Amino acid sequence: MKIKLFLLDPVFSAMTPDPATFPEPNRPTGMLAPGSYPWDQWQRAALAGGLARELATLGRAVMREASQHCWCERLQAECGWSDGGRAMLARVLKHPTRTAARWHWLLQTDGQRFDPWNHDEYYDSTPAVAITPDRLGRPSQISDASGTRTQTYHPVTGGLDLVAYANSGLLASREVDYTWDTSLRPAGYEVSGGPASTLTYDSAGRLDTVSSFGATYTHGYMPGTGTLSSLTTTSGSSTILTRSLYHDRMQRLFGIVTANATGTHLSRHGYTLDAAGRRIHASRESGQGWDYGYDDVGQVTSGVKKFPDGSAIPGHSFTYQYDGIGNRTSATQGGTNTGVTYTPNALNQYSNITTEGGRFILGEAPVANPVIINGDTSTPAARAGGLGFYWKQITGNNSAGPLWSNDSIASGGVTISGNTWTPPNSVTPIHDDDGNLTYDGRWDSVWD
Repeated sequence: MKIKLFLLDPVFSAMTPDPATFPEPNRPTGMLAPGSYPWDQWQRAALAGGLARELATLGRAVMREASQHCWCERLQAECGWSDGGRAMLARVLKHPTRTAARWHWLLQTDGQRFDPWNHDEYYDSTPAVAITPDRLGRPSQISDASGTRTQTYHPVTGGLDLVAYANSGLLASREVDYTWDTSLRPAGYEVSGGPASTLTYDSAGRLDTVSSFGATYTHGYMPGTGTLSSLTTTSGSSTILTRSLYHDRMQRLFGIVTANATGTHLSRHGYTLDAAGRRIHASRESGQGWDYGYDDVGQVTSGVKKFPDGSAIPGHSFTYQYDGIGNRTSATQGGTNTGVTYTPNALNQYSNITTEGGRFILGEAPVANPVIINGDTSTPAARAGGLGFYWKQITGNNSAGPLWSNDSIASGGVTISGNTWTPPNSVTPIHDDDGNLTYDGRWDSVWD
């Protein structure tokens, strides 16, 4: 196979490195400041040595993964961990196309640990996924963490007829049996060891009821149409929940009301449409809502969440711009330092994406409780509107590379934490000869 040729290519044998000055890579033993890892230093040295940014970014990724995923000693040496990356730069400057292909392959196979086409082995403990198709290209056997299952299909409709698990694995000997009525419509399914779910249809062929686990969901329609107007949930003879959907004479949705068994409204959604049928306002039972803007060809240009008095909720304003053919050229959120700029090429592919380093942390919490972001008690998150909204804009410097931020939110004695990904300031997406996106600054994609 062509992909195997990279392993034997003499270009990737030892080469005499150029006498460029490179920092020797000391392996990090803990968290370092963004931009100070050895692969960041290599990228900066490579750019200074005249390497194109997209190749420098790719080489950085290879050097990082070789260390963090513990590739074999030979590959780690190839990826800069024996000479500070001098040979890496020498190879890519002399053979940029072949080296880029090699680096992509190493990332796709995680250091030759699995075949990217068959996915027969992963670098971590994640069980493999194997799919065997039938002659029509449909999955007939699937093996994954849940076990091995076979799938058979209805001879006329082509829909699933039976899913049967083998006698080992997490779902050993389980079956899902799908049924069809005389009109070849789905009639339900039954899981071995559990109750059956059934579907019925009205005289017009529209879905009437769905029954499962003791509950029945009954569908109502606008007269003479297939447009849903109500959905009622019952258990035995007791009504649990009713959802009513309201449409205008053109069958466009303009309202949804959900009520409990006593008729008390649990939620309400209202929608306002313009003359072209586009949604320009959405409101909730609290009075808050969203306003939407469009350009002349119907592309969304703005979305602004507002308080009941019509004032904008900070951090909830989004704007978008496009070029004449519809490629997005910019996007912003809330205040400053949150913009993204897109540069399309003649093939309508993004050749560069520039992202500013700021981000918003948004949410809702009881009005009486201050919200502390990342332990900064001197500047709690801002509040307004009396509805519990909070927001805070965080600044960041992503000029040296992407940011993986660990953020915490504390309020009322409860603290939650999570991570936020901010792309590097400048990304050069890579596409293959067929136009498929293979690298977007974070993910490498493989296409068959």
